[in-house]
Amino acid sequence: MPELAIEIGPRRLLGFKSLEVSTSLSQAAAKASFDGSRVTEGAFSVAENVRVTFDGQVVFTGALDEIVQQLSSDGLSFSGSARSRSGDLVDSDVDTELVPSELENTDVVAVIESFQRALEPSAEFTDRLQIPAVRSERLARPLARIERLAPSHGDSYWDAIQRACGLAGVIATASPHGGLELLEASSFESTGAALREGVNVLSASTTSNWAERTHFVIAEGQGSSLGSDYGENMLVRGAATDFAIRPTRSRIVKMDGAPTAAECAARAEWEAQNRAARGTKVTVVTPGWTIPGSSELWRTGTTAQVGIPSLNVDAELLVNTATYRYDGSGISTQLDFVRPDLYAPIPTIAAEGEPTWDSWGGNF
Repeated sequence: MPELAIEIGPRRLLGFKSLEVSTSLSQAAAKASFDGSRVTEGAFSVAENVRVTFDGQVVFTGALDEIVQQLSSDGLSFSGSARSRSGDLVDSDVDTELVPSELENTDVVAVIESFQRALEPSAEFTDRLQIPAVRSERLARPLARIERLAPSHGDSYWDAIQRACGLAGVIATASPHGGLELLEASSFESTGAALREGVNVLSASTTSNWAERTHFVIAEGQGSSLGSDYGENMLVRGAATDFAIRPTRSRIVKMDGAPTAAECAARAEWEAQNRAARGTKVTVVTPGWTIPGSSELWRTGTTAQVGIPSLNVDAELLVNTATYRYDGSGISTQLDFVRPDLYAPIPTIAAEGEPTWDSWGGNF
């Protein structure tokens, strides 16, 4: 059986009966929960790292959220939960006294680093309390530039990071090492693995939800005020059709900036596609925590071939959530798969050129 360990600071938890670690591609923090019957000596502290390892591989690093210890006629028992330190970016509000009110010509890594510096503890605290450095090894180089980002006072740092990621076309997600990891939103690494009914699938389910989808999606905005045809650009529209939905359902999406008709059409197509992708999910429970034929752990942001004939599923799908479990039934992983196009970047509006006298109708 693989070696599974839970450590809090320098102490190793003994006699734990169950463990669950869950990471989602769209979440800033991974979560861990566990329970058991014995704890090594010493008081628990929120300043200590919680670490879960599997055959020497780091599965989770975080800080305690809760510990419950109980003494009864059956003896001593405990349960606990922990969360990645990157969750502090969700819990903390942007303070424009600590970060610039506008960030210009920067990249998403620099944005996250500036936010994390704003939350660094003062000198009397140890570095164990810091949010680990952002990891960007899976990003292409050079990094896309962000022309301008204005963090909103009172929003969470995670809200601002999500906006920066949207501008850069990347995804920020929880790293096993406790901080954030950045992935390309337009391409995902394939595991090369296959999950097959009757081979390495313990259970599976599919969800198809049409509640948020509409037949017509219309994107509209105020077009450019430059040029002689500005009157025709007061309302610019583009549309897309989802033929899987009855024609009595429609939605209008308002666009900021000065979009063209082509940009409105692209946004409408993206909206229809994204709503369809959000409504489709495949869940598979597979033995173990590692990819078949490999010693590598399952990871969010990777793809695998999923073949479940009984559920009419045969496609290359994206791991959106990975939940590692250990209990009386053994070791297993629940994988929530989605369509890879769920994370296709929102189309951006092209920047307008500087107005000229001629564009204003002048003859200087």
